[in-house]
Amino acid sequence: MISNEPSLNPLPSLRYSYLMRIFYFLLITFVSLIITVVTMSSIIRGGHTTALVRIATVVQDVALFILPAIITAVIVSPLPARLLCIDRKPSASITILAFVALMCSIPAMNMIVEWNENITLPQSLEALEEWMRKSEETARAQVEILLGGASVADLIINILIVGVLAGFSEEIFFRGAMQRLLSSGSINYHAAIWLTA
Repeated sequence: MISNEPSLNPLPSLRYSYLMRIFYFLLITFVSLIITVVTMSSIIRGGHTTALVRIATVVQDVALFILPAIITAVIVSPLPARLLCIDRKPSASITILAFVALMCSIPAMNMIVEWNENITLPQSLEALEEWMRKSEETARAQVEILLGGASVADLIINILIVGVLAGFSEEIFFRGAMQRLLSSGSINYHAAIWLTA
């Protein structure tokens, strides 16, 4: 085993040198980024309708996050599922603990959102504040388009795209691939966690 990481889910034996594994991950991610940008541009060219924004979001999650992680894992490991930590289901206690942590963090997240909405910068940074507000409004408009209607079908689609797919794709990319690859060399596991964050 090549790891200084806790033995909770040890790394399998990996192929190639540490730098080559990181290089493959970055190269595959870069190629995926280009493909994603081109694909999303052609999808959104049809307009910013709810259906097209949803399709573009799914394409982004799959092409930019899931595929690079899986392709890299297949290239560098004989056990790609173990490398990505998707070879077992989480324990019930961990699932409950994660749910409780999420529920307890909601007030803090709401407070941060409120602070963000009410931020006021000094007069000398007025241009920056205006840019921040316009960016926030653009993001809010995109989210409203993505969330679409108010039917039960829209709610289910939104939960699957925003709640399940976005969370899964980011976790498999950042925690499954990036963090595990960074910690597969001489770098300290805690440093790998902070770099990934």
